[in-house]
Amino acid sequence: MNLQKFYETPAVSGFECEFTELIMKELQPHVDEVYIDTFGNLIARKGQKNNRKIMFECGLDENGLMAVTIDENGNIRVNSIGDFEVQNKVGQEVGFINTSKVSGILRCDKNLSDNITVDNLYIDIDANDKKQAEILVNIGDFTYFKGNLIENETTVKSNHLTDKLVPYIMANTAIFANNANLDLYFVFSAQRKLNSRGLKAVLCEISPEILITLGGINTEKDIKLGCGAVILAKDKSTVTSESVKNDLIHAAKQHKIYAGNHDFGLANLRVTGANCLIGSVLLPVKYKNLTFEKVKKNDIESVQNLLLQYIGGDLHNE
Repeated sequence: MNLQKFYETPAVSGFECEFTELIMKELQPHVDEVYIDTFGNLIARKGQKNNRKIMFECGLDENGLMAVTIDENGNIRVNSIGDFEVQNKVGQEVGFINTSKVSGILRCDKNLSDNITVDNLYIDIDANDKKQAEILVNIGDFTYFKGNLIENETTVKSNHLTDKLVPYIMANTAIFANNANLDLYFVFSAQRKLNSRGLKAVLCEISPEILITLGGINTEKDIKLGCGAVILAKDKSTVTSESVKNDLIHAAKQHKIYAGNHDFGLANLRVTGANCLIGSVLLPVKYKNLTFEKVKKNDIESVQNLLLQYIGGDLHNE
């Protein structure tokens, strides 16, 4: 699969359809079933029905903005979609998801050293006045953050990188997963950044025995780039299942995959109330949610290999 194509395709919360279609096209030749539910979640199934249901899940969406007003100078005032630090987004290029495909630069009407909010942000599309801007942009149009994906032999770097790398890893996992004794579900959940709305809906539909979520984790303390996959023990809202955690650790040790078991409060699974065993595998990300995120390619491989070995091995869950 082409990571560059994943990165360039917008997937703002509530407007993930283009990204969903891209992933669906990639998965169709490799899975037994793939479909989009009424909520917008992309669900791929592989294996024998009526066997043990193991569900892997990651967010499909990314943060963005929505046009709310156009001032007399032709600048576009916006509201945020998702939760992010506005200071980290000022100066970035954004693209409108509309027929004009116009781009602009996110600006601020206050000094960045002040306490700014999204109300201080506007998009400069280089329009001469309100009339010209209204030809290119409609109130309610979504925008996404653009960027440049930079790769070398060991590293991948860009802004909002995690939002595209994690679905990329899971799509690859779905393609190569193989265990005829399991009923495997790979769920790319819509509106994950909006209180995990899509995940809550799909859990009721599938009712898996085991749920393993994928995500990114900021590097700090003993979480470093190059440390391999991070197996979560608990976070501030959920304690992961001991049996699932131990099976992940066993798979890592058995196949000599570099991985660590961590207990901290940085991530948020947001699956409280799920009637299943829960585990989580995370990708170390330096400068996560800042202007420029950085990931090591060997960590990407560690996460994917861990998932594949977990799927292919004997599951000893309670």
